[in-house]
Amino acid sequence: GAAAIARDITDRKRAEEAMRKSAEQYRLLFDSNPIPMWVFDRNSFRFLAVNQAAVRQYGFSEHEFLGMSIADIGLEEDVPGLLSDVDRRDHGLQSAEVRRHRRKDGTIIDVEIVCNDLDFQGVEAVFVAAHDITERERYKQMLQESENKYRVLFEDSPDAYWLMDETGFLDCNLAAMEMFGFSDRAEFKNPADISPPYQ
Repeated sequence: GAAAIARDITDRKRAEEAMRKSAEQYRLLFDSNPIPMWVFDRNSFRFLAVNQAAVRQYGFSEHEFLGMSIADIGLEEDVPGLLSDVDRRDHGLQSAEVRRHRRKDGTIIDVEIVCNDLDFQGVEAVFVAAHDITERERYKQMLQESENKYRVLFEDSPDAYWLMDETGFLDCNLAAMEMFGFSDRAEFKNPADISPPYQ
């Protein structure tokens, strides 16, 4: 004779298929995302996964990344603060922060990062997205320098200068205040105060 046992494994097959689809979606979202992303071990700070955008941005191969820690892309003077910051956070960094990172060729870039805690294949990990904002920061610095030069020329000029629109005065320099007898910029509001209408 013969004996047989049959088990219904439909639910198991469905769960396996769902896990397979979930893994495919993760790979699609992670690997093909244009924003550099990586996962690192929260305890050792070693990289566990990196996407291709990170490889392109930093110049390290995926294999090189997986042999490194997050300290290897930070600036030496920033590393102690970075490690204590990661250690201190319970649930990742949901709001963006600006950090300085080093590429493989040694160039320094400014990146805006957000991160979240993640269970990565049973490892307590952190997921990071790092957007390169080097150009934005450079333009901000140039704008600030331009503003500083303008303020020096505007404020220190012996000639009276003021800015105005249809609502009145927006700004004036010290020479204009002295010329019209004002001691406070807040008083320098109405054009009629310095140019009354002809009678």
